[in-house]
Amino acid sequence: MHARTHVDYQTAGGSVDHVLGLARLDGWLAVGATTAVLASHLSWHAALHELARGDCAAALRRYRSGIAPTAADSRGGIDAAGTLRWRLALRGQVVAPDDALLVLTAPVAAKPPFAFAAVHAGLVFAAAVGDAAAIAAVADRVRRDARPAYADVYAPVLDALLAFVEARYAECAAVLGALPPSELTRLGGSAVQRRVLVETRGVALLRAGCAVVARGPERALES
Repeated sequence: MHARTHVDYQTAGGSVDHVLGLARLDGWLAVGATTAVLASHLSWHAALHELARGDCAAALRRYRSGIAPTAADSRGGIDAAGTLRWRLALRGQVVAPDDALLVLTAPVAAKPPFAFAAVHAGLVFAAAVGDAAAIAAVADRVRRDARPAYADVYAPVLDALLAFVEARYAECAAVLGALPPSELTRLGGSAVQRRVLVETRGVALLRAGCAVVARGPERALES
């Protein structure tokens, strides 16, 4: 089902395709035959179908019912919750700060175990009413990390998030646009997960007044 979900989403040509993909996912989730962690991840995929249809309210309901962590249940970590909250924020739907998510994010931000986690910590802080200081702190830690691509690829992604929350939209778009697509794949995760950077750059371009360029930002970030 997870593999089929990627196919449904990444080949969807319009709203009808997203409706069908969402129905397939909801049917699977209703059976309750998967693990809690994967159920959270599949719920995130379902929310992306809802966002693709322009239904932010449905995506927010799904976040609260099946994705947002609680004090007793991490539901698979920070990536699904963080990226969905940021995607909602990009659409003007700012979600109130989530204490349980921030508690989960704190140790990841303090000592990022890998690049994917570091960037998602930044997304959590960006969505949490634009916590610029927290994003800057993670970016500084990543920049001082000696692991390959941390200083020259992953830190700039966090710099771009910082620029966005500080309303330096043209700078955000320029930083993301300058990063080689081949390097961004080293963040890990799937193309669907990394697409949040495409959306971030697109919104940054629009807010910077570059409406024509913003229509096709994914060509600079995806390959």
